[in-house]
Amino acid sequence: MNESLVLAAQFLLCAGMNGWMLVAVYDNWRHPQLNKTGVAMVMRFDLMAREYPDDFRQLQHRRIDNPGIIRAIYYFVVLFETAAAATLTFGSLCLGLALAGAVEPAFARSAALVGALVFTLNWIGLLIGGNYFAYWYCHFQAQATHFLLTLWGIALLLLLILP
Repeated sequence: MNESLVLAAQFLLCAGMNGWMLVAVYDNWRHPQLNKTGVAMVMRFDLMAREYPDDFRQLQHRRIDNPGIIRAIYYFVVLFETAAAATLTFGSLCLGLALAGAVEPAFARSAALVGALVFTLNWIGLLIGGNYFAYWYCHFQAQATHFLLTLWGIALLLLLILP
């Protein structure tokens, strides 16, 4: 297989993921209420308490309604997303430099692999946290989005592992 073509595919897909993550991070820092409101709804079980009261009673001990705790958790996630964006940026730059012959491809792939791993772990964390707060009951779109982003990250990880 053509090494340059594989490296170009790795660069373009990593850069695309990086672009997506940079926009997401920017929005979460610039317009935090957009996602913070949804995070609060999930952690407080707002919809589940109203739409599935019997099921909610079984999980109500998990409810977090302290705005300070919700805010801290939200910004922890945003910091993790920021780390994903930073490592993906570094990995994308390294892959681009490797295409130009300025960096060893093995180093560039390793750098990008770290970024893709942090990206993927971010969404795995949200899937686990969302599962704890039973977000599949009333926030299926968020769960499906997190799952698809996890798969996207895994796909890039696999592509970067190619020789």
